[in-house]
Amino acid sequence: MRGEAIAIGVLALALGAAAAPARAQMPEDISPGVYAELEGIEDASGSILASEVELRHASGSSDQVQGTIASVDRVRRQITVAGIRVLLPADAQIRGDAGGSVMSASLASGARVDARGRFEDGVLRARSLELRSGSDDREGEVGLEGRISGVDRAEGTFRLLGATVRVTSDTAVELD
Repeated sequence: MRGEAIAIGVLALALGAAAAPARAQMPEDISPGVYAELEGIEDASGSILASEVELRHASGSSDQVQGTIASVDRVRRQITVAGIRVLLPADAQIRGDAGGSVMSASLASGARVDARGRFEDGVLRARSLELRSGSDDREGEVGLEGRISGVDRAEGTFRLLGATVRVTSDTAVELD
């Protein structure tokens, strides 16, 4: 019965999976080397479904990932957020919401963070990390800033900080 429609009186039901958002034609401005800031939701496949993308010809001062910690490796001093490995060198500034110092034990799966640093060799080397209150954030919500490293126009995707980002007809794209 998958993909079929059933009418019950005046109520019609469609059976099957919900339709995915339609792919958008990838704007030409989305290209490798362009600095992008985006907001989106991490989907079940690990891709990020972009709701907003802002393109800038001038880069920001650092690369950034905001989201929920998926895993913590205390031995290697790294966390994973939205599929992006974040290295926390000994000199990285780690702060809580109140701006106080936070022990590394506070870094745990499920905590919301904002990490800033430099993305090199597939890893974001954090200069600063802020633990954030999750009360005003939606589950799975992600924010990224950095240079686009690859574009697949046929699939409607691009790579940012190593993550695959999908652009659909619902994605708002702005050029700064």
